[in-house]
Amino acid sequence: SGIVESLRGGYVNGTTVEAHENSITEVVQWGNTGLKDLSNAFAGYSMLKSIPEDNSYAFAEVTDCSYAFHNCGSLTDVPEGLFKNCRKSRSFKDCFSNCSELVSLPEGLFENCKAAESFSFCFFECRKLEILPDGLFSDLTEAMNFDSCFQKCKSISSLPENLFRNCIKADRFASCFSGCESLSALPASLFEDCEYATDFNRCFSGCSSLTDVV
Repeated sequence: SGIVESLRGGYVNGTTVEAHENSITEVVQWGNTGLKDLSNAFAGYSMLKSIPEDNSYAFAEVTDCSYAFHNCGSLTDVPEGLFKNCRKSRSFKDCFSNCSELVSLPEGLFENCKAAESFSFCFFECRKLEILPDGLFSDLTEAMNFDSCFQKCKSISSLPENLFRNCIKADRFASCFSGCESLSALPASLFEDCEYATDFNRCFSGCSSLTDVV
């Protein structure tokens, strides 16, 4: 519905026009869509290179962002205000998974997403992602599931100490950083506020460069 329908088809001179996943390279503005579900909206749009901030409250009623930009292989960065009005979304599962060219993330990307519960596989196999901003998930007090969130992010070399600050309900970190081959050190306070976490199965499996906790 909404933005998804507008991207997938339209009319030109009375003729139906189909838009394909490999024909969209840029979103200029989101508009007033009334959208309530962003799941799979751009999944597989391999040529999408640029997306804007949400300056029109387009995502204000969205409750699900799962797979929203999954497999957008040309996307290199995301704007800080992309989810600034996304206060109702409960899931960011696989939101940017397999975005193989994504190299950076803004610090305030999720700061207003207070209802979010799941970030599992959110950045799975973002192979060029190097630096995680301090406090990327800070103060998301409803967040619970971080399973495989950064699995196979092979370029991440370090983690900020406030990454999960005040994530007081977080309980799942299975394979969260598994396969992060360049990760060399961990901050000792990384999970300090996650006192109810019970699953760290294979959390750092395959982190072949990991040598220190600082």
